[in-house]
Amino acid sequence: MKQKPTDYRNRIKALEYVDAADLGQLGPVVYAIHNTTNGKVYVGSTARAGERWRTHRKQLRAARHPNRHLQAAWNEYGEAAFEFGIIERVPDAEQLIQREQYWMDCLRACDPASGYNLRPRAESSRGKQFTPEQRTRLSAARLGNKHALGTKQSQATIDKRREKLIGRTWTVSAERKESPEYKAWRKRHRQMMTGRKHDWHTSIPEETRAKISASVKKARAATLKVYEGFVDPQGRLVGPIQGLEDFCVAHGLTRSLMDKVYTGKRRSHKGWTVQRG
Repeated sequence: MKQKPTDYRNRIKALEYVDAADLGQLGPVVYAIHNTTNGKVYVGSTARAGERWRTHRKQLRAARHPNRHLQAAWNEYGEAAFEFGIIERVPDAEQLIQREQYWMDCLRACDPASGYNLRPRAESSRGKQFTPEQRTRLSAARLGNKHALGTKQSQATIDKRREKLIGRTWTVSAERKESPEYKAWRKRHRQMMTGRKHDWHTSIPEETRAKISASVKKARAATLKVYEGFVDPQGRLVGPIQGLEDFCVAHGLTRSLMDKVYTGKRRSHKGWTVQRG
C-alpha cells in the first residue's frame, strides 16, 4: 500500500490511503476521515474498514450522520473535500480502543479547532453483555411505547396531543375536492409534473450533472493507488500507473491477477510482469 504524505498541520506526517476494493481485507484498524480543506480529522476504529467507511459515507450523504460537527462540515465543504485513510493497522482487535484513544489524543481530534470527535474518550459496545436485570429494565422501558423508545410522556403532554388531533382527517373530503382552490392546486401540480421522470437525477440540469461527475472523478483520482509500473509481453516498461482498474480494462487484463503480479504472489499474467527497482 502506498503512503501518501499529508500535512495535518504538523500533527501527523503520513496517512495510508487504500483502494476501496482492498478495505475489506485490512482487518482491525484505526482510521481517519480527513477534511483536506481545513485539516480537521475524525478518528475512529473498526474491525471492518470497508463496511465502516460505507456506513459513514451513506449517513453523511443522507444528512443523518450522528456526529453533527462532521455532518455540518460535510454539508459545507462537500464530499470531494473528505478522504478516508488508515492511521494504524492493529493486529490484536482487543487493542483497538486503546490505539484509537492514543490517536484521538495525538491528533487532538476532540478539539473543535482541529477535529470532529464529540466524545473525549474512545468507547465501544463491541462484545458488551447486559445482565438479566439490565435486560429486564430495557424491555420494560420499551413496552407500550413504540414511538419513543426508552421515554415516558407525562399525562399532560398526552392529553395536549390528543386534543390537538381531535377532528383532524388525513384524507381529502369530497367537498374539498370540488372547491375551486383545490382544483386550481391540482392543475398547477399536474402541469409541473408533466413530462418529469421519477428518477431524481433526470431533473438536474446537464451542466450541474457534469460538475458533480467531474468532482467525483477528481476525488476518486486523488485516492487511487499508484503502481510503479509493469513490463508488457514485448519487454516495454509501462508506468507509473494511477489506479489499476482502467489500465486492466484498456489492456484486456484481470485486475485481481495483475494486483497479485505486482505484490509478487504471481509471476506473470498474459505475459505481463512487474517492474522491480
